Amino acid sequence: MRIGFQSGIHFAIIPMRLFNPSKIQEILSLAPKDSFGLQVMDADLIAGYEHLILAIDLATRAWKQNRRIARSLAMEVLLYASAKRQIKEAIETIGPSGSGRCVVLVISDSKEGLEPTITSLKNYGTEDDMLIELTDDKIPKIMGTFGINEPELSIAKALHSSDASAVQSLVLERVSISDLNR
Repeated sequence: MRIGFQSGIHFAIIPMRLFNPSKIQEILSLAPKDSFGLQVMDADLIAGYEHLILAIDLATRAWKQNRRIARSLAMEVLLYASAKRQIKEAIETIGPSGSGRCVVLVISDSKEGLEPTITSLKNYGTEDDMLIELTDDKIPKIMGTFGINEPELSIAKALHSSDASAVQSLVLERVSISDLNR
């Protein structure tokens, strides 16, 4: 789990193995009672904590500059994390799958606002930081989802120490570029 403060908001990123993947709607109802919220994403498509932290930063800036697309900051983060402009496409791209491996993002205006939601989430699954790590198993799926091809990867690998680092860099690039396409 990573708890942080970015661009004026408090967040918790919690990789989880759900006890029952069909309880996603219940999990979404646990959102903090302020206007920011909660989002659930497929852990197999998240390229590390950095992926979501960049999405949080860009979404918060868009929100503050009245360039937002979504009605909630949590949904705006999903748009950025998926590098999509349409909410339906973002959900289809990195929304939760039926695997039960997910990353829950909780956003609040205060650190104290995160705590009740984090505590309640323990009833739905177990925290597993390995789920958010960019492993060799996740790389092909992430490459397909974000449209990363082999020639592009080979160029990025020349600049990075590993395939995982190169793929993460390319995903972060796509998330950043999505800000320009608004």
